[in-house]
Amino acid sequence: MQALIEAGRTLTFERTIEAPQAEVFRALITPGSLRAWLCDTVHIDARKGGLIYLAWNDGYYSSGEFTDIVHGESLSFTWRGPGDAEPSLVHVTLDSDGSDAAGRGTNVSVTHSGIGVERDTEPAGTPSSANGVGTTTFSDIRQGWSGALENLQSLLETGDDLRFTRRPMFGLNGGGNLNDDLIARLGVPVKEGIWIGSLIEGMGPQAAGLQKDDVVVRIGDQSVVNFPSFGAALQRHKAGDEVPVTFYRGPLEHTVTVKLSARPRPEYPKDKASLASAARDAYAALDAELDSILDGVADEAAERRTSNDQWSAKEVIAHLLAAERDIQTWITSMIEDAEIEQPFHSNTVERLRPMTQVYSPLPELVQELKRTESITAEMVATLPDMVVERKNQYNQIATWMVTFADHHREHFGEIKELVGK
Repeated sequence: MQALIEAGRTLTFERTIEAPQAEVFRALITPGSLRAWLCDTVHIDARKGGLIYLAWNDGYYSSGEFTDIVHGESLSFTWRGPGDAEPSLVHVTLDSDGSDAAGRGTNVSVTHSGIGVERDTEPAGTPSSANGVGTTTFSDIRQGWSGALENLQSLLETGDDLRFTRRPMFGLNGGGNLNDDLIARLGVPVKEGIWIGSLIEGMGPQAAGLQKDDVVVRIGDQSVVNFPSFGAALQRHKAGDEVPVTFYRGPLEHTVTVKLSARPRPEYPKDKASLASAARDAYAALDAELDSILDGVADEAAERRTSNDQWSAKEVIAHLLAAERDIQTWITSMIEDAEIEQPFHSNTVERLRPMTQVYSPLPELVQELKRTESITAEMVATLPDMVVERKNQYNQIATWMVTFADHHREHFGEIKELVGK
């Protein structure tokens, strides 16, 4: 059930979510959960007088403080976006109605009052945000909260983040922000943009002619300078949209029309034992492939690199090892319900080269990768029941565990080239 009530400068949203009241309240005060359904960055001190800061990748933000919290039942906080003359107020109340089969339905009521622009005086053509509650005009507050609460319901009931499942896929499967070494190697006349390391075959950008070592600087009418702006530009579109993409190939600028691809929805086991078993099988297959690639490869060949900004074969393997450890940190953050905005830091050569030196010679590095993979699979097998029951958390872990092989095999292709196979 959902309802919307409008009055002057006040909006009230009501929705029934088939989830325990305690879990709904947790989604309102836990940074990781707030990011999962509402915004992109959160800093929160969930107590009366504590600060709350919410931000979106499109540049909008709200800052305020909690004026009241009754744990498990209600909370209130002020809301002040850029340019707001005065703060508005958000009040959320929860109560259980036992509406679903398990007797755990929760009624959610969100009242946003004191909105800066009244409904009947709002200027035409007010810009809207594509990312959550984007501006403090009346129509966008209405649209933003409606979409956010729909996403909260989806997240708790099915595990799906609608911003992700409805978001188009560019097909980037490796790359990063520009740096001085890349700029020199690629010969591009720009200092900001997204470097394409590789693209998924058959998706829109690859089909439109983009390729490895191109640098994307614009999607539609949005400039792309780094990954946050890249994501924000994509979020303004939906799967199937055809948009102009501007990029550099060496010193030359090009623009092509790209049909943005739909995001695939992988199937995965619904219980942790089966998921861990599937992960072990995938790791075993990947390990056998890697052993075959490295058969007869000496350390000297595995340490060879063609330029300072390119990894050696050993460093590619170290990247896989580092990524595996980052995955373990990410899973641990869910187990501990801890704050962690960016768990993945495995692309820095200063992190990778020490691994190649400590885990040496090459067989020792490969063995350490295999041991670390085994730890990941065991973490999945022993996930606490609470993580499995929280569908959004289990969904994220399971999706990674049935898709990570593509990431490995992409890097296996690099290793083959580096060692001459």
